[in-house]
Amino acid sequence: MDYRDFLIGGASGVVSRTLTAPLELAKIQQQNKFMPNTTLVDVIKKEGVSGLWKGNYSNCVRIFPQMAINFACYQYFSSFFSGYISNIELNNFVSGGLAGMIAMTAVYPLENARSRLSLQTNNDHYKGLIDVIRKTPTRQLYNGLRMSLLGFTPYNALNFMFYSSFSSS
Repeated sequence: MDYRDFLIGGASGVVSRTLTAPLELAKIQQQNKFMPNTTLVDVIKKEGVSGLWKGNYSNCVRIFPQMAINFACYQYFSSFFSGYISNIELNNFVSGGLAGMIAMTAVYPLENARSRLSLQTNNDHYKGLIDVIRKTPTRQLYNGLRMSLLGFTPYNALNFMFYSSFSSS
Protein backbone atom coordinates (compact mmCIF):
# COMPACT_ATOMS: atom_id res chain seq x y z
CA MET A 1 0.00 0.00 0.00
CA ASP A 2 1.29 3.43 -0.96
CA TYR A 3 1.83 5.89 1.91
CA ARG A 4 0.21 8.68 -0.14
CA ASP A 5 -2.91 6.56 -0.76
CA PHE A 6 -3.08 5.80 2.97
CA LEU A 7 -3.08 9.54 3.82
CA ILE A 8 -5.49 10.47 1.05
CA GLY A 9 -7.87 7.67 2.06
CA GLY A 10 -7.76 8.72 5.71
CA ALA A 11 -8.20 12.40 4.88
CA SER A 12 -11.11 11.62 2.55
CA GLY A 13 -12.80 9.63 5.31
CA VAL A 14 -12.33 12.49 7.80
CA VAL A 15 -13.69 15.13 5.39
CA SER A 16 -16.65 12.93 4.40
CA ARG A 17 -17.51 12.17 8.04
CA THR A 18 -17.28 15.83 9.00
CA LEU A 19 -19.54 16.96 6.16
CA THR A 20 -22.15 14.34 7.02
CA ALA A 21 -21.89 14.62 10.83
CA PRO A 22 -25.39 16.11 11.34
CA LEU A 23 -26.91 13.20 9.37
CA GLU A 24 -24.94 10.73 11.49
CA LEU A 25 -26.19 12.46 14.66
CA ALA A 26 -29.78 12.22 13.40
CA LYS A 27 -29.29 8.49 12.73
CA ILE A 28 -27.98 7.88 16.24
CA GLN A 29 -30.88 9.85 17.71
CA GLN A 30 -33.36 7.75 15.74
CA GLN A 31 -31.71 4.60 17.06
CA ASN A 32 -32.10 5.89 20.62
CA LYS A 33 -35.55 7.49 20.64
CA PHE A 34 -35.97 6.51 24.28
CA MET A 35 -33.78 9.46 25.22
CA PRO A 36 -35.91 12.60 25.66
CA ASN A 37 -35.16 15.92 23.95
CA THR A 38 -32.53 14.61 21.58
CA THR A 39 -33.80 15.75 18.20
CA LEU A 40 -31.67 17.93 15.95
CA VAL A 41 -33.89 20.90 16.84
CA ASP A 42 -33.33 20.23 20.56
CA VAL A 43 -29.58 20.03 19.99
CA ILE A 44 -29.55 23.38 18.17
CA LYS A 45 -31.66 25.03 20.91
CA LYS A 46 -29.46 23.73 23.74
CA GLU A 47 -26.00 23.69 22.14
CA GLY A 48 -26.18 25.85 19.05
CA VAL A 49 -25.52 24.80 15.46
CA SER A 50 -22.04 23.55 16.39
CA GLY A 51 -23.78 20.89 18.53
CA LEU A 52 -24.69 19.11 15.29
CA TRP A 53 -21.03 18.09 15.07
CA LYS A 54 -20.71 16.69 18.59
CA GLY A 55 -19.04 13.33 18.52
CA ASN A 56 -17.45 14.13 15.16
CA TYR A 57 -13.90 14.26 16.53
CA SER A 58 -14.19 10.72 17.87
CA ASN A 59 -15.84 9.64 14.62
CA CYS A 60 -12.87 11.02 12.66
CA VAL A 61 -10.40 9.39 15.06
CA ARG A 62 -12.22 6.11 14.36
CA ILE A 63 -12.63 6.33 10.59
CA PHE A 64 -8.96 6.89 9.73
CA PRO A 65 -7.61 3.68 11.32
CA GLN A 66 -10.69 1.68 10.35
CA MET A 67 -10.16 2.39 6.67
CA ALA A 68 -6.39 1.82 6.94
CA ILE A 69 -6.81 -1.52 8.77
CA ASN A 70 -9.57 -2.59 6.41
CA PHE A 71 -7.51 -1.93 3.29
CA ALA A 72 -4.26 -3.37 4.68
CA CYS A 73 -5.97 -6.58 5.87
CA TYR A 74 -7.80 -6.92 2.56
CA GLN A 75 -4.50 -6.66 0.67
CA TYR A 76 -2.88 -9.22 2.96
CA PHE A 77 -5.73 -11.75 2.83
CA SER A 78 -6.21 -11.32 -0.90
CA SER A 79 -2.57 -12.16 -1.50
CA PHE A 80 -2.58 -14.98 1.08
CA PHE A 81 -5.72 -16.69 -0.28
CA SER A 82 -4.68 -16.34 -3.93
CA GLY A 83 -2.78 -19.62 -3.51
CA TYR A 84 -5.88 -21.37 -2.10
CA ILE A 85 -8.85 -19.73 -3.81
CA SER A 86 -8.59 -19.58 -7.59
CA ASN A 87 -11.89 -17.74 -8.15
CA ILE A 88 -10.99 -14.04 -7.88
CA GLU A 89 -14.51 -12.96 -6.87
CA LEU A 90 -14.62 -15.52 -4.08
CA ASN A 91 -11.10 -14.54 -2.98
CA ASN A 92 -12.14 -10.88 -2.81
CA PHE A 93 -15.36 -11.77 -0.98
CA VAL A 94 -13.54 -13.82 1.69
CA SER A 95 -10.68 -11.32 1.99
CA GLY A 96 -13.06 -8.37 2.24
CA GLY A 97 -15.19 -10.11 4.85
CA LEU A 98 -12.23 -10.98 7.05
CA ALA A 99 -10.72 -7.51 6.63
CA GLY A 100 -14.02 -5.89 7.61
CA MET A 101 -14.35 -8.06 10.72
CA ILE A 102 -10.84 -7.22 11.89
CA ALA A 103 -11.16 -3.50 11.18
CA MET A 104 -14.55 -3.23 12.88
CA THR A 105 -13.40 -5.17 15.95
CA ALA A 106 -10.21 -3.12 16.25
CA VAL A 107 -11.96 0.26 16.27
CA TYR A 108 -15.32 -0.65 17.82
CA PRO A 109 -14.61 0.96 21.22
CA LEU A 110 -14.17 4.25 19.33
CA GLU A 111 -17.54 3.71 17.61
CA ASN A 112 -19.19 3.08 20.97
CA ALA A 113 -17.51 6.14 22.48
CA ARG A 114 -18.64 8.28 19.55
CA SER A 115 -22.24 7.21 20.14
CA ARG A 116 -22.00 8.06 23.84
CA LEU A 117 -20.56 11.49 23.08
CA SER A 118 -23.18 12.18 20.41
CA LEU A 119 -26.12 11.33 22.65
CA GLN A 120 -25.19 13.43 25.66
CA THR A 121 -26.26 17.06 26.08
CA ASN A 122 -23.73 19.81 26.80
CA ASN A 123 -21.00 17.32 27.74
CA ASP A 124 -23.03 16.49 30.85
CA HIS A 125 -21.55 13.01 31.30
CA TYR A 126 -18.32 12.77 29.31
CA LYS A 127 -15.79 15.49 28.58
CA GLY A 128 -14.30 13.83 25.52
CA LEU A 129 -13.11 10.64 23.92
CA ILE A 130 -10.48 9.81 26.55
CA ASP A 131 -13.04 10.42 29.32
CA VAL A 132 -15.45 7.91 27.73
CA ILE A 133 -12.70 5.29 27.46
CA ARG A 134 -11.68 5.88 31.10
CA LYS A 135 -15.21 5.78 32.53
CA THR A 136 -16.59 2.87 30.50
CA PRO A 137 -15.67 -0.73 31.30
CA THR A 138 -13.98 -2.45 28.35
CA ARG A 139 -16.76 -5.02 28.03
CA GLN A 140 -19.32 -2.21 27.64
CA LEU A 141 -17.20 -0.56 24.95
CA TYR A 142 -17.87 -3.65 22.83
CA ASN A 143 -21.67 -3.63 23.37
CA GLY A 144 -23.28 -3.90 19.95
CA LEU A 145 -20.22 -5.33 18.19
CA ARG A 146 -22.03 -8.51 17.10
CA MET A 147 -24.76 -6.57 15.34
CA SER A 148 -22.21 -4.28 13.73
CA LEU A 149 -20.26 -7.29 12.48
CA LEU A 150 -23.46 -8.83 11.13
CA GLY A 151 -24.02 -5.73 9.02
CA PHE A 152 -20.51 -4.64 8.14
CA THR A 153 -18.89 -8.01 7.33
CA PRO A 154 -21.14 -8.96 4.41
CA TYR A 155 -21.24 -5.33 3.23
CA ASN A 156 -17.44 -5.16 3.16
CA ALA A 157 -17.14 -8.61 1.56
CA LEU A 158 -19.58 -7.68 -1.21
CA ASN A 159 -18.03 -4.24 -1.62
CA PHE A 160 -14.56 -5.67 -2.35
CA MET A 161 -16.00 -8.44 -4.52
CA PHE A 162 -18.04 -6.06 -6.69
CA TYR A 163 -15.29 -3.44 -6.84
CA SER A 164 -12.93 -6.04 -8.22
CA SER A 165 -15.53 -7.38 -10.65
CA PHE A 166 -16.46 -3.94 -11.95
CA SER A 167 -12.90 -2.64 -12.19
CA SER A 168 -11.69 -5.65 -14.18
CA SER A 169 -14.57 -5.45 -16.68
